[in-house]
Formats: sequence, structure tokens, C-alpha cells
Amino acid sequence: MSPLLYLIYVNDLPVEPSNNCRVGQFADDVNVWTSYRSKKVAFLRLQRALNEIQKWCSKWRIKLNVAKTQLVSFSRTKQKLELKLFDQKITEQNELTMLGVVFDKGISFGNHCRIKAAKAMQRVRLLRLVSGRKWGANAITI
Repeated sequence: MSPLLYLIYVNDLPVEPSNNCRVGQFADDVNVWTSYRSKKVAFLRLQRALNEIQKWCSKWRIKLNVAKTQLVSFSRTKQKLELKLFDQKITEQNELTMLGVVFDKGISFGNHCRIKAAKAMQRVRLLRLVSGRKWGANAITI
């Protein structure tokens, strides 16, 4: 019942097409993004959307964990810009994790593949431990 109540509660989250930002939501994760040729204009759009979210949170007395907020700019521009939410700076990072997928600035998915490969090897090693000292089927059962 609580996921349904949460969705009803946040149904009027103020991210509208008027500020040229898009929003995606999965459970209690909310993602806001925009695109534009100029990085500065894109950041202004995002800041405007964050200001609307901040007003909405204040109105409904919702506290956001700004420390968990992630920001990545998929741009060739080296210019470092920052956003603010509840007077706390959100600095640009080199990668972000969204629904278990690691996105890096170059959109190469290299780090994501390394993480998944390491997790798969952990499971293979666990299977080896469970199966016994020798790898493969027992000669008696064949």
C-alpha cells in the first residue's frame, strides 16, 4: 500500500514541459534531464526545474537527500558548472548510476561492464566452491 500512497503523494511533482526539462520516475528515484547545444542554457533549465522542485518540497514538507543527488553532463565542453538545491551545491561528477546502470561522461559503459564482469566472476567462484574441489562433472555420474 505504501508505494501506491507515495505515487499519489508525488503525482503533482512540478516538472513541466514549459521549462524544457523531462522527468522520469521509478519508485522513489526521480530523474530530471534536458538537452541543448549550449551547456550553460541546459544548466539554466535544470536550475529552474530544481527551483520548482524545491518550492514543491517546501510546500509539502518533504526533505530530499541532496547528498545523493547526482549530476553528469554529457558534453565535450570542459566548462564546469554547478547547480544548487536547498542552498547546497550539486557538483558535476564523471559518472552516475541510474537503476543499476553506470553512465560515464563519454557514454562508453566501460566501467559498467567492468562492474558487471566482476560481479559475475564472484558468482562463478562461489559456484566453484559449492561444486567441490574439482571443476566439472564427476566421472562416476557420466
